[in-house]
Amino acid sequence: MTIKPFNSVVESCRFADVFDHIYILNLPDRADRRRDILRELALAHFPSPGYHLALFPAIRTNDPAGFPSVGVRGCYLSHLAIFKDALRRQFARILILEDDLRFSPLFTQHDALLAALAQKHTWHFAWFGHILPPVHPPPLVPFLEPTSQPLITAHFYALDHTVLPPLIDFFEAILTRQPGDPAGGPMYNDAACTLFRQKYPQYLTLIARPSLGHQRPSRSDIVPKWFDRQPLLRQTAALLRRFKRSQ
Repeated sequence: MTIKPFNSVVESCRFADVFDHIYILNLPDRADRRRDILRELALAHFPSPGYHLALFPAIRTNDPAGFPSVGVRGCYLSHLAIFKDALRRQFARILILEDDLRFSPLFTQHDALLAALAQKHTWHFAWFGHILPPVHPPPLVPFLEPTSQPLITAHFYALDHTVLPPLIDFFEAILTRQPGDPAGGPMYNDAACTLFRQKYPQYLTLIARPSLGHQRPSRSDIVPKWFDRQPLLRQTAALLRRFKRSQ
């Protein structure tokens, strides 16, 4: 298989140019979120929708099939569908954005720096948005660092093509199991990524410090507080709550 090379480093390269394709995950009936994310992208100087950046129709299901809710299953299947599409189209690096993303001011201020950092480092996962406790003191400019921590949310992250085949196999195996299976039954898509990263630590994950995007308040199609039902992430959630209470 011939992998298309991701865009070369060029002077004044923008963050969007690092990726062969940018997926915007959006339920077709959520015109409100579609409008908001397109506005966010324009403010952050992303290209207009086209071949390089495109809306990807999220999946809505009627049967939870062992997942915590129909929304959780739909989200899981939607991210899996993106992985498969990227592998089929032989993209080298992809960026995945959910339609409730809001970029931080640091992201728009340091677009070129982030592009250089993302191209300089070797990585398989890159989480640009997350809810880990922020760094103290807050950095004046963003940076990327390796992590093995569980990562909650999947609204702003990237993948290298080398991780796609085993990740797809891992996600599909989860679909064949029952809830509570020790090997990993139906779960949230970001919890599945965490389990995969723990099982295969050779795949490097980078995170942005501080987080460069958060989720806008909006009506959710997924049950809230899901991480409390994932034993692997419960400790992280407790840490985050303690941090919030200390502010």
